[in-house]
Amino acid sequence: MSFLTIILIAFALAMDCFAISISIGVCSRAICIRRMLFVAIMFGLFQGLMPVIGWVSCVFIGSDTASWTKYIAGLLLLFVGAKMIYDSIISKKEEVEQCYHLSFMSVVMLSIATSLDALAVGASFGIMKYPIVEPVLIIGAVSFIMSIVGNIIGVTLGNKLGKKAEILGGVILIALAIKTIL
Repeated sequence: MSFLTIILIAFALAMDCFAISISIGVCSRAICIRRMLFVAIMFGLFQGLMPVIGWVSCVFIGSDTASWTKYIAGLLLLFVGAKMIYDSIISKKEEVEQCYHLSFMSVVMLSIATSLDALAVGASFGIMKYPIVEPVLIIGAVSFIMSIVGNIIGVTLGNKLGKKAEILGGVILIALAIKTIL
């Protein structure tokens, strides 16, 4: 497998991280370095860890992990997106929060949801008996970078959309959930 192929796989896997980071940025409407780095680190970590789990499961256990992952990812994205929309509708606050709060569990759920496809990619590396270290490092790094870029783009969009930005963020997550399940 060529280096270019691994880079393309990494970008394909990072697109969900990118889209969700846009949603987070849209909702916050303010650059919060701590939140942005936390989300990017979690996305990069999970995107890098899941291929290892998939690789190990195929190389040592021989299981088929790809068949059920899309349903779990879709449900997690659907839940977080619906909660985001619900919170934006019932919220009475008009002012912009300086650092949009995401709970630790929300970030973990989003990290798992975005990385389940990486589990399947890792399983395919295991089936091919391809060494996993280089792809894992590249996938994690690309996901980290794409998360930061997505957050910055989201903040810019959020400032233009105002109060309706959080609903848009939830809609993006629900659309990703539907795409993932189908």
